Amino acid sequence: MSDHRLGLGIFVFNIFKKKHAAKTYSGPPDCRAYVIGDVHGCLDALKSLLARIEESEKTKPECQKVSIVFLGDLIDRGGQSREVVEFLMEFNPDYADVVFLMGNHEELFLKALAGQDDIFEIWFEVGGKSTARSYGVENLGRIHMDAKSVYWDLHRAVPKKHIEFLSSFDDYFEFGDFLCVHAGIKPKIALEKQRPKDMRWVRRSFIDYKKPHSHIIVHGHTEVEHGAHFGNRIAIDTGAGKGGMLSAVCLEGETWQFLSVPSDR
Repeated sequence: MSDHRLGLGIFVFNIFKKKHAAKTYSGPPDCRAYVIGDVHGCLDALKSLLARIEESEKTKPECQKVSIVFLGDLIDRGGQSREVVEFLMEFNPDYADVVFLMGNHEELFLKALAGQDDIFEIWFEVGGKSTARSYGVENLGRIHMDAKSVYWDLHRAVPKKHIEFLSSFDDYFEFGDFLCVHAGIKPKIALEKQRPKDMRWVRRSFIDYKKPHSHIIVHGHTEVEHGAHFGNRIAIDTGAGKGGMLSAVCLEGETWQFLSVPSDR
């Protein structure tokens, strides 16, 4: 059953146990989690979504614990990557704990800053140019002729505390029968044997797999038009930074609720 309120960008769903279903999936008792998809340098959209979440909290019954989980890819594409990082470093709401997960874009950024030459130009091509500009690095056409000078400009421009913050991100977050991870998991492999690389980069083998996993996987990385539940996974990368939406899903008990706001290009 569903209640579609498109004008508000909110979708509410309830999971009912089917006659032949092997298992129902639920969050931990008396807990609620808001899981936020790929932000991609869209600070204004992020603030709007967090305001929507805070307002949503006021209408919900109190619970023992509320978590806000960021699925990674906070940076690149959008024009305010530095500002997003600085804002979230100080983000400490009194009503929720905050969890940050590592995305493939953070991984590329950190490797580029560590001086991996083969990564630097790849990162630029997938959205890193906008991040470099947000840190005040200009004349980026030099990358093809003098990559070292661009690297040193960026290295000087990115504060050490930003690197430490991004490096501290986790690989996954368990919420009862839900598993929050940036990209997904390798099917048929136990959680403790999953590789961080796959959790940040996996795509087709995960997306194409239709059978149940040990958890319902809540992920970003692979873009969808709007937040969607596919039976064994919930996808919430809805194109922030590319003219799409910035989305989150609220998990509570056996229910999920999508929230979304327009994003910046």
